[in-house]
Amino acid sequence: MPIQSASHIGGSGHLAQRERVMVTGIGLVTPCGTGRENFWAGLLSDPENRPIREVKDFSPAAYMTPQAIRRAERVSQLALVAAYMAMEEAGLGYEDAPNRSGVVLGTAGGAYALVEERSALLRIEGERAVPPTFLARIMPNAPVATIAIATNRQGPCMDIATGCASGTNAIAQGTELIRSGRCDIVLAGGAEAFLSSPVLVGGFKRSGAMSENGVCLPFDRRRNGFVLAEGAAVLVLESESHARARGARCQAEVLGWAATCDAHSLMIPDPAGTAAAECMRLAIDDAGLEPADIRHLNAHGTGTTASDIAEAKAIIKVFGDSGELPLVTSVKAVTGHAIGGAGAIEAASTIIAMEKRTLPPTAGFSEPDPDCPVPVVQAPTSWDPGPVVSNSFAFGGHNCSVVIGPSENDDHARG
Repeated sequence: MPIQSASHIGGSGHLAQRERVMVTGIGLVTPCGTGRENFWAGLLSDPENRPIREVKDFSPAAYMTPQAIRRAERVSQLALVAAYMAMEEAGLGYEDAPNRSGVVLGTAGGAYALVEERSALLRIEGERAVPPTFLARIMPNAPVATIAIATNRQGPCMDIATGCASGTNAIAQGTELIRSGRCDIVLAGGAEAFLSSPVLVGGFKRSGAMSENGVCLPFDRRRNGFVLAEGAAVLVLESESHARARGARCQAEVLGWAATCDAHSLMIPDPAGTAAAECMRLAIDDAGLEPADIRHLNAHGTGTTASDIAEAKAIIKVFGDSGELPLVTSVKAVTGHAIGGAGAIEAASTIIAMEKRTLPPTAGFSEPDPDCPVPVVQAPTSWDPGPVVSNSFAFGGHNCSVVIGPSENDDHARG
């Protein structure tokens, strides 16, 4: 049944009736594992120290024809495979509610590698170096359109580009499409695959944000940057009424969200973490909760000096007066930073942590930084699942937080 909204900021309105938003399927293609169980096992293992982290042994052939593979760039392939996996888990097919289904996907990099490759050939071969499908393959909305075409989702189809916050913003916008009654089902998530682009990889290195030794240590005193990664995650978001009517298993509920902007710098977060703190506050309010109700925080946690300090300050601003700070995890220590795909991967990890009743560790964390005085999870930790805030903060000052909680009547989430 629809419920009353808790806040007019961030979500769809204080007085409006709105649908509850359930997660009924998850698809994951990441450097630490493809699929729910492989991904979870990877999160609990020691990561390989590499300057970039690719999805290993990726083969889209089980989901795509050879012709479709040739026509889709890697980012679209990763996104589509994650979407198919999520739909399979949710028990959805090609003909299920196409007019009432949407797709919202976050991606920041697109198909830059193809642009570089063809730009070099253009100088030698002229326009013959540019295939007729070039524009369709490199456009930022190619991955989300690829998903919609392949899965017959005929409702709203939107590309979100807010840098590292893109995947979380996509989940937020998908949530609004369901709350408003426009859609019954939304495939929402993020994808990124630009590791084969020398210009983009070089740009991240030159920015000073990447780890010098291939090790990501969020909130640790020894941290020196993030490890660039590729990957994709897609969640099936579904109205509670639609999910219950078809007998779907509701794995979790998206309770609230909010977005703010630092309005500070294109590259450096606001050192005080003011807008990031406001983002978390508004998301918690939109969920109809108080800071004391939050049981865990899935941090943006990139392992860069400035970002981790700003996020830690924001966490303390929000939760410092509510008693004990929630335990904090950053899975980027294992997954690497998949930029536009990161927030969706982290939201998925939160939902699986509820099912497993275990918080994944922040791998490698051993030397607390006094400038980041937050309680970091250092080893797999048992917990009684409750509401979680999952953060994404991006270049340009884009902030987005979602609040996810266990689904009522879900034995997997509640044990």
